[in-house]
Amino acid sequence: AQSIMRGEPVIIIDPKGDQGLADNAQAVCEYLGCPEKFIYFNPAHPDKSACIDPLRNWNRKTELASRVAALIPSETGTDAFVAFGWKVLQDICGGLIATGVRPNLVQLRRYIEGGPDDLLLKALRTHFRANVENWGEKLNPFVTKAKSSSKKGGGADPQALLSGYIDFYKQVVIHEHPNVDLAGLISTFEHNRDHFSKMVASLIPILSMLTTDPLSDLLSPDFEPGHDKVVTDMKKVIENNMVLYMGLDSLADSTVGSAIGSVML
Repeated sequence: AQSIMRGEPVIIIDPKGDQGLADNAQAVCEYLGCPEKFIYFNPAHPDKSACIDPLRNWNRKTELASRVAALIPSETGTDAFVAFGWKVLQDICGGLIATGVRPNLVQLRRYIEGGPDDLLLKALRTHFRANVENWGEKLNPFVTKAKSSSKKGGGADPQALLSGYIDFYKQVVIHEHPNVDLAGLISTFEHNRDHFSKMVASLIPILSMLTTDPLSDLLSPDFEPGHDKVVTDMKKVIENNMVLYMGLDSLADSTVGSAIGSVML
């Protein structure tokens, strides 16, 4: 109560889920005449839980990769799997931001499980459109050459199309308009697929547990206009001096509860 009266934000992280503690925090806000300041989050009660995107706020893009990579099991925190997982996360986050898409856990899972092909194509198009005059005409010979050398042949091969885009970037665009995000995403795409799958094997379960219902909506909110869910983030909570009660439901699911607490912290 004193913190609220002083105009300070209050964040309560409750691993086990003490309903009395949540009720008391809400009652204090109501007693002080600011019930709108109370935010309730608990995956055990998705119907009344607010949605909080842990990747919504950042100063450097590298922060996003670090928040998720910190969840990868590791004895030292610096082994090859953590380092590789961090790089892949960073490359995908960079590609999403380059295409104007806000990274969230659902997006990361999509491109790590399915590969970055579609994202890389969109990122290359966006880069060409912004920096290369008449890029379509200049790109066409590279795409034609890639399609003609494709084993599948024909214009329906998406891999050949992407190969033409990459060749155009590497041979022409990179000399005057290099982009580190594209370079990283290309290296991820060109990495040996079998080795890639082995190196991200410990990352996929983490993303799966944080994007399975109801957490897909609670941690990666992306609702249409007119929805009735409370959607917030840590920046709003702190800047508006709100009271956030965050139950992790760790008694029911300690693995997921621990992951939520870690990424939020």
